[in-house]
Amino acid sequence: MTRVRCSTAQLAAAVVVAISCLACAGAQRGGGSCPPSSCGDIQNITYPFRLRDDPAWCGDSRYELTCEEGNHTILSVGSHKYLVRSIWYQHMLIQVVDIRLCNGDLPLVVPGSDAHSLYVLDGRFDDLYVYDKDVVNCSVPVEDPVYVDVTCFIHGAANSTSGAHVYALKNSGYAYYRTGPYGYYRASPYGYYRAGPYYRAGLRHLAAGCSVAGRVLVGGRFEGISATRSCSEVHDILLQGYHISWRPLICRTNPSLCYPVEYSGFNIGHFFQAIWQIIAYPLEIGSFVIAGRAGIGYLCLLAYLVYKFRRRHLAMDDMTENF
Repeated sequence: MTRVRCSTAQLAAAVVVAISCLACAGAQRGGGSCPPSSCGDIQNITYPFRLRDDPAWCGDSRYELTCEEGNHTILSVGSHKYLVRSIWYQHMLIQVVDIRLCNGDLPLVVPGSDAHSLYVLDGRFDDLYVYDKDVVNCSVPVEDPVYVDVTCFIHGAANSTSGAHVYALKNSGYAYYRTGPYGYYRASPYGYYRAGPYYRAGLRHLAAGCSVAGRVLVGGRFEGISATRSCSEVHDILLQGYHISWRPLICRTNPSLCYPVEYSGFNIGHFFQAIWQIIAYPLEIGSFVIAGRAGIGYLCLLAYLVYKFRRRHLAMDDMTENF
């Protein structure tokens, strides 16, 4: 009897230990026991981010950062590398800049490439604060506040011609519309032109002597750049990069934290408009049906009254004759 009691006690103790171990492992995988990492100026690297040398249960492997030589925190997206400037966990934002820009080059996507190859987005981030600007190569200087001089960035094909002037165009944010097998059309204040994987037709209202050299991503401060700024000043502004958000991760795991914010204001109007259309359409059809039925009913009532009136009139005539 004692052995049975001891065996039962040992089994209960083993179960408690196993449950405790599983709870600890779960906490570790959830990042509960992961102290923040650091690399250079980025001192608080925590969930969802992680460094390559962090324990396997820390952070999310899809948001892995690397600490490269010189204590630079790097975010890799495909074959491209982005220097991490800052991370704001409260706002779910990370400030990045293309490493090629840090090396003095303007990271262009040349005409003929796929529109989506421009973006740092690969399902992990969204681009609420990223803007796509056209870069043009001109044979003569252009005096236009829309044209921002970026000639000092260009090395190679876009600036191979002696005396070339290269500009990034302000007020040229775009949306992409899939139009079939021939790529995307982009709408801008300068007209519509194809930007898909096959060719670009060019910008309407493009200054004389200018041709499209490519596109570049910029942050929100680009629109505030004055045309009188020197190229070096523009370089300093562009080096601040832009902000991307890991909101897609949060939205997948906890939609209630995202959609009340993400779909407020303008977008919520579209939501209610869609709901109203869903309701109004059958109501509109129903109103026609009701009106039609009412019209038929009125006609039937009128016919019945005419019939009753005629019968009564005829009956009165018969009574008169009999009298």
